[in-house]
Amino acid sequence: MADRPAVLSVQDLTVDFETSQGTVNVLDHVSFELGEGEMLGLLGESGAGKSVLADAILRLIPEPPGKIAGKVLLYGTDLLQLTEAELSQIRGKQIAMIFQDPTSALNPVFRVGHQVAEPMEIHLNLGRRSALQRVVDIFRRVGIPSPESRVANYPHQFSGGMRQRVVISMGITCHPKVLVADEPTCSLDVTIQAQILELIRKLVTELQTAVLFIFNDLALISHLCQRVLIMYAGQIVEDGPVDVVFETPRHPYTQGLIRSVPRLGVRRLEPIPGHLPSVHEYLPGCRFYPRCPLPDKDATCISTRPPLELLGVGQRVACWKVRPTHAQ
Repeated sequence: MADRPAVLSVQDLTVDFETSQGTVNVLDHVSFELGEGEMLGLLGESGAGKSVLADAILRLIPEPPGKIAGKVLLYGTDLLQLTEAELSQIRGKQIAMIFQDPTSALNPVFRVGHQVAEPMEIHLNLGRRSALQRVVDIFRRVGIPSPESRVANYPHQFSGGMRQRVVISMGITCHPKVLVADEPTCSLDVTIQAQILELIRKLVTELQTAVLFIFNDLALISHLCQRVLIMYAGQIVEDGPVDVVFETPRHPYTQGLIRSVPRLGVRRLEPIPGHLPSVHEYLPGCRFYPRCPLPDKDATCISTRPPLELLGVGQRVACWKVRPTHAQ
């Protein structure tokens, strides 16, 4: 759990979707807290449900076919219980998101400057001219060249990397208290990636913004974040301080992730056997069971979902074979 006052508390967050093959559970009772000014990493394979979690937190999943249950408390207010009008006053100002796909995040028929300026006009009561001037300043900070003229361009006039910088600008423009960053630098080169991440880090320091970073990169999470959540097939299987989880991983999935990362002095990688199951193949118990290397796994692992239990030093693990009584 966060060791500072929680600005965001996610409690038993569950997401189901109605499909032609019946109801499928994509997110299964996810719970965590995000402290003021904290940088929390979310790590897992593609298809694990990380982006679904991000969309559910901001209530961006259409209902139906989706169905969201649980609680998402922002300073004690449950976002899942608000009307759309009430939510629109909070989303973009107190909590914002940097989307992974800039093409879907930007409206192709509006100038990018107006799209980035709009939240400031709504939430900060700025006039169009003042808001656009701020957009020019933000574009300059995120490395968009000739920002004075680029604010008048349309999304199709930007490269993929430049569109991503526009989306990042939209996320930080109102200085939110919580920022959900879904692979925010995936389409940028390494140099610009470092600049953008440093910009987000500065925002955290100056404004005590709390950030939920979604990454597939262990090195980035290790460098940026204080804590990490490990997600597998829609479930959180381990969480805790980054140094503790990466140095002494307890869940077999976390151990497999770390062994599969290239390291100096290690010539051969150890990939996790098998593959991430589809949502139609999820077991009622531990969803990692078919790939689990532990020798003593049994029927309980298949039938009953293991709770996320504290082992010590803030580290929680969901595994029937890694129990508090077995902690060393």
